[in-house]
Amino acid sequence: PGCRIELLANEGCIHHCPFKPAHDAHIALSNTGLVREATWSLNRNRGCHTYFFSRPHKFLKSPFIRPEDVHRYEGIADGIKLGGRTLGPRFLKRCITAYSAGSFQGNLLELMDAASFMADHFHLDNTALEPDFFKSLTTCTNRCKPCRICDALFTKAARKKASRFNRYKDIS
Repeated sequence: PGCRIELLANEGCIHHCPFKPAHDAHIALSNTGLVREATWSLNRNRGCHTYFFSRPHKFLKSPFIRPEDVHRYEGIADGIKLGGRTLGPRFLKRCITAYSAGSFQGNLLELMDAASFMADHFHLDNTALEPDFFKSLTTCTNRCKPCRICDALFTKAARKKASRFNRYKDIS
């Protein structure tokens, strides 16, 4: 009574991420200017970047809601929140457009906040995810070894992108 429930739709962090409390605390402190932001390099070298690059299919286990599934939460939650304000206006416009329309015809990783770095390395075709993806996600038992659903879905819907290098003059 008297409280609203909002669901964060596009975080895309590791399921039960062991790094999240420290990561969020560090981001909060860096936003105050008390410490310099260092989470990106920490995550790249020791955290979620390493985790997801070694097992990219685990992204499908992360907590997120596809634009196509937002309507399923009507009457359950009071609202949907979109993360990613630190990723800039182009990212936010893409997210707001997709979630408002209830569909997205592109790389699902381009809508994720915490896992946005994966979009440079993988193309996860949102339209290639099965119509019953929501059911697969919400009935997950978290017993991954015998299941292999996430692995099979990722293999079907995703492709690794070719490595790109910036020209030297673009970096300097």
